[in-house]
Amino acid sequence: MIVLIGGANFFHITISGDYPIYGLPFQLTLTHAWPWFPGGKWNYPSWTISAEWFAYLCIFPITWKLLKFKFNTITSLVIGYGLLLVWLSLSTFGLCDQIASLLHVSCEFIAGSMIFGVFRHGDQISNVCQRYASAIAIFGFGILFVYPTASPIASVLLFPLLILGLTSETSLVSRFVSTAPALWLGKISYALYMSHAITLKIIKIILPSDHYLSSSFLVRLCILFANVLIIMIAATGLYYIVEIPARNFMRRIAVSRENH
Repeated sequence: MIVLIGGANFFHITISGDYPIYGLPFQLTLTHAWPWFPGGKWNYPSWTISAEWFAYLCIFPITWKLLKFKFNTITSLVIGYGLLLVWLSLSTFGLCDQIASLLHVSCEFIAGSMIFGVFRHGDQISNVCQRYASAIAIFGFGILFVYPTASPIASVLLFPLLILGLTSETSLVSRFVSTAPALWLGKISYALYMSHAITLKIIKIILPSDHYLSSSFLVRLCILFANVLIIMIAATGLYYIVEIPARNFMRRIAVSRENH
């Protein structure tokens, strides 16, 4: 992004967004989504990574303690859904805007841990979700398609059950997401998520879609395919050239410290 913004300024190319220099330290330390920490929008999807970084540091110890209590299934579901509904209610009424991102991720983090607690029990609720995971997926995405405005409520109510259902490969949807192509897409998904916004900015410069609005359907379809292809190539390159080597490097450091 630094190279992209610098090049755009040098060649007098307009790029939308907010890129304050003073925000770079907060971007690089993943604190730019924390309350009152200035960061700008150098790579806007990364706000979730910043919020998740907060959750790993501050919320994970809470979930670690909660899971030690070994709540029964009903209690785990009540805690998990209760937190999700609290977040949904606060966000609906625009409350706690200053800490909205951290509250969002923190509630989901603890709720996910409670769903894991349900899975750990392996009782009837887990078995039902695993058996009917495909039906839950079809019903949930059907609601999102027919009633897009209901997506927050549908996500809160159904997605935890779907995640619980995907813990077994007994359903059609769980077997589908266990195939080699789906697993590969899962592997590059982080690189895809972190790079797609930046790649789109580059595409808008080299292949502006506005120039093809009046073109034929086939031409516009080709432009769409080119967009998807470039985004996928960028994500794949980042995964194999940056993410895997960096991960292996950090693991070697960890092993070296253990050996010493």
